[in-house]
Amino acid sequence: MSQRTEQEVDKLHIQLMLLERWRIISRELEFISHHHDVVETALVAQIEKTNENMWKEVDVADHPDIAQGVIESFVDEFFDREHTYPNMHRSAMLLTLYSFFEATLAFYCELLRKCLNIRAPMAKSGSAIAYRAWLEKSADVDFSSANQYWTEIDHFRELRNSVVHAYGDIGAKVSLETYIKQSPHISFSEIGLGYCHTMGKSFELAPSFVGHATEVIAVFFEKLTDGMRHLFPLSENDIVVALTHHYELEDQKMCAEIKALGSNPSIADVMRHIL
Repeated sequence: MSQRTEQEVDKLHIQLMLLERWRIISRELEFISHHHDVVETALVAQIEKTNENMWKEVDVADHPDIAQGVIESFVDEFFDREHTYPNMHRSAMLLTLYSFFEATLAFYCELLRKCLNIRAPMAKSGSAIAYRAWLEKSADVDFSSANQYWTEIDHFRELRNSVVHAYGDIGAKVSLETYIKQSPHISFSEIGLGYCHTMGKSFELAPSFVGHATEVIAVFFEKLTDGMRHLFPLSENDIVVALTHHYELEDQKMCAEIKALGSNPSIADVMRHIL
């Protein structure tokens, strides 16, 4: 096997990065899911603490009417800790996840364009739909095995847009309404993120939504990787072998050059060959 040019080596590194990236993505999504679990645990602890404080005040009340007043005074706090805070947190996590998804798709577009020397203009920035169209038409990426995950992620996009543009109000989107009805991780809510709604319906994300969404996105990128393997002549293992062989030849060449300098080469001479 002949030694590869630096340009060929650079492309092999990019190919390996593209083919192995889904594993890094999966680990990062696991971290996001773990962060969500930590916050959810803290929110549950706050509810328990609020409940404890309420009953302490009830216990010292010297009249049933006072005890009832204490309970009523905690109604708003319970509602915020059981609904408002969790829903705001989960909606913020939805925005984070979808931003991560779009940015990662853009990453694939940029690397594939560089690796395959694609001349077609890049997709419109910040649009997952545009990124997909570019990957399919310009880079010949096969989405067939990723399609079912893409369909649900596109519903995440609609949920995200309703949060960004309508404070959680889905309006009259029939497909999104159907998705919410069928999902065990989302439910309809009269207020959603708050009372600022004028039309349509609001939704509330269940504690399980973020974990589910991270799994869907992780599998999507694994399947997307399968859809781009045909673009590269070598598998991950073959690329690693080729790169290892290249650097072994580089080391042999450098050792031969240093040896040619004589038995006692100067440090300056050695550094010239290394650099």
